[in-house]
Amino acid sequence: NAWGIQLTGNLEFDPAPYFQFGFIYGVGVSSYVQDTSYLDLDGMVTASGQLKLFPIMAAWVGVQHWWRSDLRSTVSYGYVRVSDDALQATPGDPDGIYKTSNYVSANLIYSPIAPLDIGIEYLFGNRINNDGTSGYDNRVQVSLILHFGSGPQARRGSSLIDRLLGRRSEEH
Repeated sequence: NAWGIQLTGNLEFDPAPYFQFGFIYGVGVSSYVQDTSYLDLDGMVTASGQLKLFPIMAAWVGVQHWWRSDLRSTVSYGYVRVSDDALQATPGDPDGIYKTSNYVSANLIYSPIAPLDIGIEYLFGNRINNDGTSGYDNRVQVSLILHFGSGPQARRGSSLIDRLLGRRSEEH
């Protein structure tokens, strides 16, 4: 039987930073972990025809800090471990099977007007496979995000153009 437990939460201190954390552990639940969801590591059928499920553990933590009302940063860390040394490379998968990974990111986001975010982010990750092979990756990402209204903001009656120009619906 597959099973798992997940705990996530947020801690917000005003005006101090905003913390987010999470933990998941289980057997046969790797499809619920972002890093392994596409790797089919929930389990396998053994040579004797038995279903073998793999244990997995993932944890992450992040902190967001607002430097000013229009400038914020987020730093995060994540760790994943698939705990079965029987997972080894096969001829169809010469890179080996996932064992652990570490992931770190940090960004700076500027929000000059309500629906617009402009940001830059640095990401670093490393992966170790059961066969001992490993690798790492560094990335820099630039983003331009336009938030379409939802909830009370969308019901105010202001159009996207009005929000982009910083106008309130009662100004025109």
